[in-house]
Amino acid sequence: MLDTGGAGIGALQNGFAAAFPSAYQTREFPVLELGGATDGGLLHFLLDTYQIPWAAEHEESFYLKYLEQLKPALEESYRKKLGRKLPGVVELIDTLAESPHHLGLLTGNIGRAAHLKLRSFQFRSDVFAAGAFGDDHHDRNQLGPIAIDRAQKVYGRSFHPDEVFILGDTLKDIACARACGARVIAVATGAHDYETLKDAEPDFLFRDFNDYQSVLKTTGLVA
Repeated sequence: MLDTGGAGIGALQNGFAAAFPSAYQTREFPVLELGGATDGGLLHFLLDTYQIPWAAEHEESFYLKYLEQLKPALEESYRKKLGRKLPGVVELIDTLAESPHHLGLLTGNIGRAAHLKLRSFQFRSDVFAAGAFGDDHHDRNQLGPIAIDRAQKVYGRSFHPDEVFILGDTLKDIACARACGARVIAVATGAHDYETLKDAEPDFLFRDFNDYQSVLKTTGLVA
């Protein structure tokens, strides 16, 4: 949906340093693979790396410090135009929001961070009545069933996996869709290029969503 212009990774590192200052000084901060990762998974990795035992209070301490860092970082990124909405995404969301389809937000970000990013970059968040986030489970492949279950409760109907589309730009997004039997729409605007995504055999693959009307027709989401 958007490129934060580096605000996310900066907030993760600074948030970890603020939450665990003594441990942070013991070694160089590791390189993080963000493409398709969950915030919960990244936290597990960082705690293991710095030999900090897992505990609920450590989790919440990190998330609070991360959010404190993320808000001003996003505001600066938006103000200086370091980040951007990815092409065609706004039009795609607006069109689907006016269609019979139901929209959900499935992301590796924790819920509070996901909605903060949407607000910071002037996205509509009211159209996402259900979803699943990186603080629901650290394993992205577990987020599909959580999102579907929540959608069923919100909309008062069941959703067969064939009715569900997961949109993403990484191999982990494709794996997430496959894990719950959903169909997947992949787009090469993120960490993985077109050919890499193609090799993973998504149901639909686009270089970008610039021609969003063609995307909608090709996928059958809009006749």
